[in-house]
Amino acid sequence: MTKKLQRLDQANIERLQSKGVIRKGVLVKYRFNDLTLRGYELNSDDNEWQWGIIKEVYWYTITSRQLMVDDAREDKQYMVSYDLQVYQMDTQEECSISLTEYEIYALV
Repeated sequence: MTKKLQRLDQANIERLQSKGVIRKGVLVKYRFNDLTLRGYELNSDDNEWQWGIIKEVYWYTITSRQLMVDDAREDKQYMVSYDLQVYQMDTQEECSISLTEYEIYALV
């Protein structure tokens, strides 16, 4: 069975998570997205891809319309948001990454 890196976004993560594809032990590659880089005035030259292994998948519902998650690529809003707790491969530390701040690819 050949695996490939698939981009995670608000439109597909719920389906992948409910099928059991996004779960503990899955390898992910991630970095800050363009909106985060611009919003925090970060240097894009320092935005290298990081690798990690999912430790936990967290999801939560958003009850206020003002706090709904925007997906700028699709011009849609979502009522459920996902965060991934990952072990960073290079530092062996845990970190939390979200679809709203990071580009995330999973090996599926």
